[in-house]
Amino acid sequence: MDNVASLSGGASLVLFATLGAAALLAVIGLAFLLARWWRTRIDSQPALANIDGNAAPPTAQAVEVGEEPQAGREVAATTALSGAGVQVSPHPPETYPATQPLNSGVGAVTSRLALPLTWRVAWASHVGHVRQLNEDSLVALNLDMVSQRGHDPLGLFVVADGMGGQAAGEVASQTAIKVIARSVAQQMVTPLLDGEEVAAAEAMLHAACQQANKAVYDLSRQQRNDMGTTCVAALLRESVVYVANVGDSRAYIVGDAGIRQVTVDHSLVERLVARGQITREEARVHQDRNFIYRHLGEKANVDIDMFSVQLHPQHWLLLCSDGLNSMIDDEAIHRAIITAPTPDRACQALIDCALMAGGDDNVSVVVLHAA
Repeated sequence: MDNVASLSGGASLVLFATLGAAALLAVIGLAFLLARWWRTRIDSQPALANIDGNAAPPTAQAVEVGEEPQAGREVAATTALSGAGVQVSPHPPETYPATQPLNSGVGAVTSRLALPLTWRVAWASHVGHVRQLNEDSLVALNLDMVSQRGHDPLGLFVVADGMGGQAAGEVASQTAIKVIARSVAQQMVTPLLDGEEVAAAEAMLHAACQQANKAVYDLSRQQRNDMGTTCVAALLRESVVYVANVGDSRAYIVGDAGIRQVTVDHSLVERLVARGQITREEARVHQDRNFIYRHLGEKANVDIDMFSVQLHPQHWLLLCSDGLNSMIDDEAIHRAIITAPTPDRACQALIDCALMAGGDDNVSVVVLHAA
C-alpha cells in the first residue's frame, strides 16, 4: 500500500516537472519573440530613448556659418554611443583643418584661418657679435575669432630698433611696441571681441604709430636724452597686409620667384642709392650707413610711410631690423627663407647668416608664412 502510494506520487512529480519545463520554455520563447518585435519597432524610430526617458543625441550634422564651414572644427557623422536606433550619415565625413600646435624653438606661434589664408609666424632676436646690449624690440600678436557672425582674423607684428646709447635705445623701442600693441588692442581687438565695428586698418595702424612716436618723444624730453627708435609694423587682416614704416627697419615680401622690399629706408645711403650715386652693395659698407633722417621720438609728429600688400598663399612676409640687411644682401635673405621648411627655421637661418657675416649690430626678424 505504501509502495503503490509512492509510485503514484512519484509519477505525479515527474509529470508536473515535465509540464513545468514545457511551460517555462514556451514563456521564454514568447518573450524572445516579443523582444524582437519591440526591438524592430524601436529601430524604425528616428531617435533612441534613454533609460531615463530623454531622447538620445542625434547624429552629427554639418556646422555652417552662412555658406562656409567653421574653422578648426571636424564635421563628421558619429556612430552610436551604445544601443540601436542611432543612424549613421551615409555621407563621408568632411574634415576641416584644426589649429596647429605651438612651435618650440625661437618663438613660433600658429594662427589658423578658414578663409582665405592660413599663416604661421615666428620671430628671433640676437645681440650680435659687437654690441653689448640688444636695443631691438619686437611684438607678435594673433587673434583668430570664429563665431556665428563670421570669422575675423587679425595679426599685428612690429620690429623696432632703438637708438640713443646706454639703455635709452632699449627703452625707446620697448615703449614704441607697447604703445602700438595697446592701441591696436583698444581699437581693433576689443571691438572684435565685443562684436562691434572696428576702425579702418590702415588709418588705425597709422594712428598707433603716431601715438608711439609721441610717447617716445615725451619720454626723451623727460629724461633729457636723444633716445629714438625705428619702427616697421605690419597689420594683417584676412589677406591684406598694411605696413607702417619709420626709419630703416624693413618689410619684405618673399616668394619662390624672388624677393621684394616693401618699405623704403629713411637713411642717407638709401637716398644716395636712389640718386644713383652709390650701388646697393656700396651702401652696405658705406661709412654713413647707420645715419637715418627719420625715426620715432625725433619730434612731436612724424611722417609715417604707409603701404598695403595683398598676401597670397605660399608668400612669406619678413620684418627685420637693419642688423640683417646691413650684413647680407637680398639674394641671401631670399635663399635663407625659401629653403627653410618652417618660419622658425627661417628665423634661425637669417640670424645665423647675419652672425656669420660679422654680426656688427643687433639683428631681429619676424617671419610669417602664408599657406
